[in-house]
Amino acid sequence: MKNISRSFILLLVLAALFATGCKQKLSQTQEAAEPATHKSVILSRQQLKEAGISFGTINQQLLSADINARGKLFPKPESCAAVSTLVGGRVERVLKTSGQQVVQGEPVVVMADFQIVEMQEEYVSAAARHEVLRSEFQRQKSLHDGNVNARRQLEEAQAAFTGSKAKVKSLEARLHLLGLDTSAILSGRIADQVVLKAPVQGTVTAVNISQGMVVQPGMQLMEIINNQHLGVELMVFERDIQQVVPGQRIDLTIPGHAQQTVEAVVTHVGATVEPGRGTIRVFASLPTSTDAVYSGMFVAATIHTSEQMVDALPEEAVYTAGDGSHLIYYTSSDTTSDQVEFSEMVVKTGFREDGFVQVEPLQPLAKGSFVVVKGTWFVRAALLGSSEE
Repeated sequence: MKNISRSFILLLVLAALFATGCKQKLSQTQEAAEPATHKSVILSRQQLKEAGISFGTINQQLLSADINARGKLFPKPESCAAVSTLVGGRVERVLKTSGQQVVQGEPVVVMADFQIVEMQEEYVSAAARHEVLRSEFQRQKSLHDGNVNARRQLEEAQAAFTGSKAKVKSLEARLHLLGLDTSAILSGRIADQVVLKAPVQGTVTAVNISQGMVVQPGMQLMEIINNQHLGVELMVFERDIQQVVPGQRIDLTIPGHAQQTVEAVVTHVGATVEPGRGTIRVFASLPTSTDAVYSGMFVAATIHTSEQMVDALPEEAVYTAGDGSHLIYYTSSDTTSDQVEFSEMVVKTGFREDGFVQVEPLQPLAKGSFVVVKGTWFVRAALLGSSEE
C-alpha cells in the first residue's frame, strides 16, 4: 500500500512538470508568432542631408488606368483637298510643286482650251438675246394692257424671256465655277485661260501633272493636306474596347520624337472588329496648334481611362518589398530637428501615371505627418539595420 502511494505521488509530479513545460513552450511559440506592430528608426540631420532625403505629403492627383495602342495620323475630310478641273484642256503652267505651302485661294495651275473661249462666247450671245427678249416682253405687256394684242402673244413673249433668263444664269454659274469674271466678259474681255486655285490651306503632297499635259474633266491634278487639322486612328484590342469612350485623353508619342508628347481626345469608337487582328478602330482629334506632325505618321498612344482624383505619391516614395507588399516611410516629428524618427506603413496602390501612384494607407496617418518622397531606400536600410541589432 505504501509503494502504491509513492508511485501515485511520483506520477502527479511528472504530470505537473510536463504541463509547465508545455505552457512555457506554447508561450514562447505565441511570442515568436506575434510580429512587431511598430517599426521605427531615428536618423540625425546629418544623415538626412547625406542621403538626400526629402519630404512630401499625400496629395490629390488626376490619375487613370491606361491602355496602350498604336496607330497613325490621317487628314480629316475638311483638311484634305484635291485640285481638279471641270473642263478638259492643256496645262499651261504648274505654279506649285510637292512639299510647298499654299494658302486658300492661291493660284496653283493655269490651263487653256478652246472650250473655255466657246463658253464665254455662248454666254455673251445668250446675254444679248436675253436683252432682246426682255424688250419684246415689255412691249407685248404694254400692248396687252392696252387691249391691242392677244393674250397668247404676251404668254409666248414671257416664256421666251424666262427661258433666256435661265440660260444666262446657267452659263454665269458655269463661268463662275471656272473662276471667270462675267462682268469682264460682257465688257469684251474674253479669257483664253483659267486659273485653278487651292481649295484649302496646307502643303502640296502630290502633283500629278506637268506643263503641256492634256487633262480630262474631273482628273485630280494636285493633292493638298493641312497638317494643322489631323486625326488619329488607333487600333485597340477588343478586350480593352469596353473601357474606351469619347472624351478620354490620349498621350501620343511619335517615333523619332521621344521627348515630345502630343495630347489628343477620343472622338468616336469603331463598330467592327478587324478580321484576323482582333482590334477595333478608335478615332481621336489633335489640337489645331500641333507642330512637327504630318499625315501618315505612326504613333504610340496611351489612352487614359477611368480618370479620377485620388490620393497619390511620387512612385519613388513607395517601396515594393520582396513579398510584393508596398511600403512608405513617414515621420510625425519636426523634420528640421536634430533627430527625426521614421516609421514604416503598408499601403495599397492603384493607378500609375506620369510618375505618380495612387496610395491608400492601411492605417490613418497622424495629422501633420510627412512622407519620405526621396531617399526611401536609405530609410528602409536604416530601419532594417536597427531591427537586427
